[in-house]
Amino acid sequence: MTSTAIESVYSTVTLRFGAFTVDVSSRLFEWHASMILIGIGVLLLWPGEMARYGTFQSLYEQGLSEAVMGSIFMSVGVARFVALLANGHVGPIGPRIRATGALLGAVVWVQLSCSLLSEANRTGRVSIGIVVYASLALCDLISCWRATLDVRRNW
Repeated sequence: MTSTAIESVYSTVTLRFGAFTVDVSSRLFEWHASMILIGIGVLLLWPGEMARYGTFQSLYEQGLSEAVMGSIFMSVGVARFVALLANGHVGPIGPRIRATGALLGAVVWVQLSCSLLSEANRTGRVSIGIVVYASLALCDLISCWRATLDVRRNW
């Protein structure tokens, strides 16, 4: 099969790119987190003033432009996406790259959660995003731990 196909059999989701096959189901959170990072990066790079308000305001006030933040989100998201594609095909380096990507993701989510906490302290308005980003950080730390277990177990 030369085109991209998605199969779902007994809760297993597999992506096929020609002869290249990737099992998505066992790393579903990691795939999802990379897509969120890429999506936020695209929104930050989109013309407008997204970073001046809300979640990104305190980061913006610390001197990070929308272009810089968008580039960071895109870079981390794309790197994680590539690492997930390569995982299982590049030996012991695959889980190590996944662990690094998950750790970077956790750092990004903590930064966003802290940015919202800072804004809540300044304005008195608490955002549900504090809990959402903190949960994403925790899940990424769990993904990092799982990837390190894969290194120990398989190599």
